[in-house]
Amino acid sequence: MMTNQIVSIARQSAIGFPSVELSVAMGSAIIALAALVVAIWQIRHQQKHDRMSVRPKLDFQYGLKGSRPYKVTLMNIGLGPAKMTKFSVVVAGKELNSPTTLELGTELVKIGLPVAHMNSNTFGIPAHLRIDQCDVLLEIKLAPDASLPSEVGAKFALVKWRIDYESFYGEKDHLEIEFIA
Repeated sequence: MMTNQIVSIARQSAIGFPSVELSVAMGSAIIALAALVVAIWQIRHQQKHDRMSVRPKLDFQYGLKGSRPYKVTLMNIGLGPAKMTKFSVVVAGKELNSPTTLELGTELVKIGLPVAHMNSNTFGIPAHLRIDQCDVLLEIKLAPDASLPSEVGAKFALVKWRIDYESFYGEKDHLEIEFIA
């Protein structure tokens, strides 16, 4: 009886029905392919997460700190280091690309801002800002009788800053600073 069943299965395989071994092999191949697709998707998702987890975000802060100097501070509030690729300033309509501290200081004095200190390390391109690093871009010494909102605010409204930067992975972003009087 057993040999008749074997012959019957062999005849069925020969006329188009798959054998058990072939079915198992095809099932294994489908499962392996599905596992490969899931692994590739997971790796890409992890790479995207890794890129986002080291993305820099530049911001600025300006105003009085303590006594009378007026400071403009650039800070990296992101989760990764920032590489500044371009630094430009427009002062009273005149654009300065990657200005030296002397060029920028001269233009700021022309519009009536008494520059006390400028950070030359930030203006040099390429410059880097670590995570949580703050750099004072500019410090203005005010006269003891200066009224901050009207006098300095109107002059700072003539100054626009643009900083182009990129992440560790080369993703580009920019920060534009425009003061409103």
